[in-house]
Amino acid sequence: MKRRHVRLRQHFVVATCDLYHRPESKNIVKCHHFWIDYANRNLDMITEIFSSETLLQYITKHVPVDDTSTKNWCRQILQGLDYLHTRDPPIVDRDVKLLNIFVDGNTGIIKLGDFGFATLIEPGTSVHNCIGSPMCMAPEVFQGNYNEMVDIHAFGICVLWMVTREIPYAEWINDDDFYRNIDY
Repeated sequence: MKRRHVRLRQHFVVATCDLYHRPESKNIVKCHHFWIDYANRNLDMITEIFSSETLLQYITKHVPVDDTSTKNWCRQILQGLDYLHTRDPPIVDRDVKLLNIFVDGNTGIIKLGDFGFATLIEPGTSVHNCIGSPMCMAPEVFQGNYNEMVDIHAFGICVLWMVTREIPYAEWINDDDFYRNIDY
């Protein structure tokens, strides 16, 4: 089991607990136990552990990875995203990246985890704050008006990263270079 900390945001604590604790999707990390540390404003969780850690670590250690495995991983990532996006209200992850996707190297099962930036989208609204990992963010996030579909853009960046084995936008040294060069 692995202990994780997620910063508390009042509107998201209950949804995060429910999402992790009773996932109806085999592609969402399972939480065995959680508690709120009010003094430090943390939601502490004990989650399942994966033998191969993150998908980024796995593909780095196991080169090359065949196309069949990559397709299978993509299908599982999309199943996890579909689960989030079809909740009522929908959940937008906002930080889909290979470091937040976990793999069990023995079974090949992929699970989405680390929902620290995720948020609920109330019906008829959109999200307005710019949050996530810049290299995987959709242009709409930079514009400050988006919905759960920004996770699909991030998924596409993950696929590009898996297939090419190159860090997206590596030519930009830091976040300032990235923000200066992004066209939104």
